[in-house]
Amino acid sequence: MINYMKAGQLDNAQHALQDIFEKNFSSGPMSVDLAKCLMFAMIGTMLKTLDGMAIPEESFMDTLQPIARLLGCESVPEMKSVMLDILIQVCDYVEKNKKSHNTDIIDLVLGHISEHYQDVNLSIITIAEHMDVHSSYLSKFFNEQTGESMLDTINKTKLDKAKELLGEGWSIGDTAVKVGFYNSNAFIRVFKKYEGITPGQFKSML
Repeated sequence: MINYMKAGQLDNAQHALQDIFEKNFSSGPMSVDLAKCLMFAMIGTMLKTLDGMAIPEESFMDTLQPIARLLGCESVPEMKSVMLDILIQVCDYVEKNKKSHNTDIIDLVLGHISEHYQDVNLSIITIAEHMDVHSSYLSKFFNEQTGESMLDTINKTKLDKAKELLGEGWSIGDTAVKVGFYNSNAFIRVFKKYEGITPGQFKSML
């Protein structure tokens, strides 16, 4: 259950909680006092798990109020219901924070590309080194989160800037250098791949 909580996997966490209930209550009725001991032990495990995940928001814990809510329970079914609700809130909180963290990483990558698109050495490897992560991991993560490869994003960023410069009257050669291509041939090849026309044809249409 701890691992499922850390991953924010509510369905699996609920199944684990149900297994705990079944193993502890299947032998027969349990007194409210004994049930509370079990629930408090489980709450203690939850709190230790949250503490280990470095969840600092006091407002969340104030809203959760696991101890107070369990103390107010007068029956075992009520305690089970409270435990399930607490578990749902914890998993939901973890999942939302995980998504927020993912968004922060993508924003950092996009910001780095936007700032360094003029660098001819800009690549998945250099971005990964800057962020101190493995390039294959970052590449896969970026693709999963955005639905687009990092290389495509780099090239499209370069081309968006290139089209602005071409529209301002820059030459193809100067534009290629300005947006981070080794030479005009590489620029023309990438431009045609993504735009379907050459930079020269693009200029003639302006």
